[in-house]
Amino acid sequence: MRKSGFTLTELLVVVGIIAFLLAISVPLLVSSRLRAQEIVCQSHVRDIGIAFNLYHETHGSFPSAFVQDASIPAPLGNVGNHSIDWRGLWWFYYLDLVPREYSTQDHIVKCPSKKHTDIEYRYNDLWGNYGVNWSICKSPTLDANGTLGEFSGAPARLASIKHPSETLLLADSGYFVLAWVHTLPDSHAMAPKTSYEAFNQTYVPGASVNKTREDSLWPGLKEDALTGRHPNRSVNCLFTDGHIANKKADDLAVVPMDHGQIENLTPLWKPR
Repeated sequence: MRKSGFTLTELLVVVGIIAFLLAISVPLLVSSRLRAQEIVCQSHVRDIGIAFNLYHETHGSFPSAFVQDASIPAPLGNVGNHSIDWRGLWWFYYLDLVPREYSTQDHIVKCPSKKHTDIEYRYNDLWGNYGVNWSICKSPTLDANGTLGEFSGAPARLASIKHPSETLLLADSGYFVLAWVHTLPDSHAMAPKTSYEAFNQTYVPGASVNKTREDSLWPGLKEDALTGRHPNRSVNCLFTDGHIANKKADDLAVVPMDHGQIENLTPLWKPR
């Protein structure tokens, strides 16, 4: 009479089936989680776009990316680290989108897919979230050398932008300001090399050009810069007309040309 129970062969078959099902389901679960984070990110960018639109309707222009004034008390506390960040008011203050200091909770100006594992950047809301196009939201003054002079002055008005549906306003970014110079290889003469180190660390997450800057990127930023945040190394973009789009990170790169010039591709960084 045969004893009840499973034979070794039957157990191995069951284990094999379970392993096969896990091998199929785990990547699908990871993919679903990443897609869900991407959708939340798109929702944040859309809401930020609404806030930009309301600000423009009220003030007749986009806000400044940053106004440097250490004497200005930041609402609800400072979101940055004074040892590495400028002191003053950032664009999200003008939009009334102020994150809670050192908060771990989700917030409209926080990208849910940021990959900063270093605590110094994880809880610093200036890093690893969204960057405003500094060619549009210029700053009235800058504490830096002439390399950044292009980004100093009055912020743009929508009426002065000839192609608003193609002109970038905000995107997933390594820092809270983002410029076309951050899409250039490190060896290019116009690549960011200023006295302001945080500006030098800015990047488009997942862009191939970041590999040329691997040695100069701070360790806590490398995973986010090199592997990207969203599936297929894509970034969520907001345009000056208010619409959002998901673009490949490399699509944001300008093309270096002879004599230190660049070709301003679509999406456009510089209004024209």
